[in-house]
Amino acid sequence: MSRKDALEDVRWGVVWNVLVLVVLAVMLLPVRRWGLLWELTRAFAVLWGALLLAAWLMYFLQRRLRMEDDPPSDAYVLSNMAVCVVLLVVWGGYSALLVRASTTGAPPWQSILVHAAGVLAAHAAFSAVCAVYTGSIYRMISLGSAVGAFALFAAWPAAARALFGWLT
Repeated sequence: MSRKDALEDVRWGVVWNVLVLVVLAVMLLPVRRWGLLWELTRAFAVLWGALLLAAWLMYFLQRRLRMEDDPPSDAYVLSNMAVCVVLLVVWGGYSALLVRASTTGAPPWQSILVHAAGVLAAHAAFSAVCAVYTGSIYRMISLGSAVGAFALFAAWPAAARALFGWLT
């Protein structure tokens, strides 16, 4: 993939994340969850920074270790998959903690709406990762990691607090 194509993918990934934030605002502002919207906005900025930094570090590490990228070696693919999964599991845990804190004492319909917003945010995190790691194998593993991590940590908040409580 050329550098121009890669920049175009990142550009569209950012545009998609901004559109998702607009949809989240439409979902969350009527139920007065401004704090959650602000925290998710900040979290997306951090996710993009961590994602670009991780991709840059992996590029240099893979070059240093002479991992083949054309055709891609198993080590190259697996190391990129590990970056995708780690970023999305951390995102899932953090966003589940944010959603959990935002739904404390809320009526059930608001809790369902806020959790739906969390699933949408998990999908947006998946699309951010896929803007950098564009291969179909990365997309396949990342979708399950993003939505699965959010669902797991939303259902099991004690694990999310134990692993990612220091982030909040």
